[in-house]
Amino acid sequence: MSGRGARRPRGTDALLRAALEAYPDPACLCDAEDRILFVNRAFLALNPGLEPLLAPGRRYAEHLAAALEAGEFPDKAADPRGWLAERLALRARGGEFEVRRGAERWLLVRDIRLPGGEIFTICLDISARRRAEQALREAVAELEDAQARMRLGTWKLYPARRSGHWSAQMYRLFGRDPALGPPPWSEFLRLLHPEDRQAVDEGLRAAIRERASASFDFRIDPALMPLRYFTATVDATAYDGAGEPVVSGTVQDITERKLAEQAIRELNQTLERRVRERTAQLEAAIAELESFSYSVSHDLRAPIRAMGAFARMVIEDEGERLSSEGRRMLGVVEDSARRLGALVDDLLTLARVSRAGLARAPLDLAALARAVAAELEPRYPGAELAIASLPPAEGDATLVRQALVNLLDNALKYSARAERPRVEVGWDAAAQAYFVRDNGVGFDMAYAAKLFRPFERLHPPSEYAGTGIGLAIVKRVVERHGGRVWAEAAPGAGATFWFTLGPGR
Repeated sequence: MSGRGARRPRGTDALLRAALEAYPDPACLCDAEDRILFVNRAFLALNPGLEPLLAPGRRYAEHLAAALEAGEFPDKAADPRGWLAERLALRARGGEFEVRRGAERWLLVRDIRLPGGEIFTICLDISARRRAEQALREAVAELEDAQARMRLGTWKLYPARRSGHWSAQMYRLFGRDPALGPPPWSEFLRLLHPEDRQAVDEGLRAAIRERASASFDFRIDPALMPLRYFTATVDATAYDGAGEPVVSGTVQDITERKLAEQAIRELNQTLERRVRERTAQLEAAIAELESFSYSVSHDLRAPIRAMGAFARMVIEDEGERLSSEGRRMLGVVEDSARRLGALVDDLLTLARVSRAGLARAPLDLAALARAVAAELEPRYPGAELAIASLPPAEGDATLVRQALVNLLDNALKYSARAERPRVEVGWDAAAQAYFVRDNGVGFDMAYAAKLFRPFERLHPPSEYAGTGIGLAIVKRVVERHGGRVWAEAAPGAGATFWFTLGPGR
């Protein structure tokens, strides 16, 4: 101890004393009987409050016992006597001993026997190393936990040394005892499905030969263990410190994903088959319904016309012998027959629109609209009908003409009571759609969805004649051309009907 004792420690000299005093780590020198000869300042700082026990001539064991009693070695408190005996036995032989001082400090104690029998003790602070080791253990544990959750193993191969390394998860994935170490490559290949062995072997060898990366999927041989699917990566681009190649990679169990993909494929195939079956059934039902509708409507036309004609003939030929009420009732029969005939005609038109083949060709829509307007104008003599320049279109001329007939007749009918009825046919570049606009009675947009349904009417027949099928025909024509139709209106402010005709406008 610096500045302590009158006599010079035996077996030491002033140079050793100076060297120990300058030594940065705690150091202590004891004689052959383990009595303290000298301690440096760092050793005193390591043992605050124990200076009297570190005076020259005191036994080192007294210092250890006092430090243990003071709780300086908390991890040894469970068996202090056993620890002290073990520590002194090791000290007598000379060696290394790790101890924990307090909660966060770790020391590596080295006891060195000198030729004269003296014991030279140094204490190295290894707290940073222990913390790093603990952090490394925790990181390894977290990595192993993550690999276990992901069913992912890692491996390394050293071709020059013909050795390798597997992570713990690799052994779990392939049911191998870690004590056996990684299997030879030929043995590992025998674990694989016979159909996959050659591709995996060639893939790994090619990656090593070309110093490249690769990936491949494989299966386990179901004859050896339950069938499982794996995906593997290989990286053969690295070298170790000696310049030798190192091949590393991963193996991940993807059985659940493969089974899920297989289930999805089977489900999709089932759904596609069901969709095809349901579509065929629906198409057959629609065709049958349309055929039935056409047949019924066609067969109804003759008797309905006969009914109306005979009612008119009775009124004209026998009117003088009929009472006024009789003539009125026959008039109702005639009017009903006429409206029923119009309904049948519209049903037939709807059926033809649905069943007719689609003959697409370039269309001059403006010319087609003007031709329709010329036919309708005599029925609405007071209306103004303006047809703007329209971009060319493509479609079936017969069907598109039928749609224009219904749209223009609808607009003229519902604007007929306006002070100056006006109907406009045009094109809106922003909306990329054609339109038919009127200044008629309009309608409440809350009911817009009902417009294009057959037999749906927003106004009673007593106010505006019609069958309620005209706009349904328009919708069918437009949809058959791959377009869409919609309307905008407000009560008393007119209505605008928009439509497109698919790719060709």
